[in-house]
Amino acid sequence: MLQTEEYAREIVRAGLRADKLAEIVAARMDRQEILRRDDPPWLVVLLDHSVIHRTVGGPAIMRPQLERLLEAIHEPNITVRIVPDGVPIYPTAPFTVLGFHNEPDVGYAVGENGLGRVIEPGSQVSELGVLFDRIGSVALPAADSEKLIRTVLEDMP
Repeated sequence: MLQTEEYAREIVRAGLRADKLAEIVAARMDRQEILRRDDPPWLVVLLDHSVIHRTVGGPAIMRPQLERLLEAIHEPNITVRIVPDGVPIYPTAPFTVLGFHNEPDVGYAVGENGLGRVIEPGSQVSELGVLFDRIGSVALPAADSEKLIRTVLEDMP
């Protein structure tokens, strides 16, 4: 939800034909439109520290990505927190828990090459919610996360 187009293209590029790559990147960019609505949803993002430390596609791609995260932090509906190295929680894949007014939560598990699956309401979604809370309990506070992202950006060549 917070990827720049160039960063998204770089991380899903491997093994894809140009047309499929363009389709996946366009879908990722289209999904971000929800954040620009008059009444946008709340978005809480917990990022593993490796996401900001690993230089994807070189500084020319990574620098704007980190800047995008810093911009997002200042949106009233977005929280970005970094999960530091060495914490004892290791999710096996990225996931999302989508909460709705007057509707049960739904999960989404991210797969390879931008593919994923929706997880219908039930025990699996509840387990994802608990995992999200556990990860959040060890993540840096938002202000410390912002400082860390700024430090990584400043130290970038």
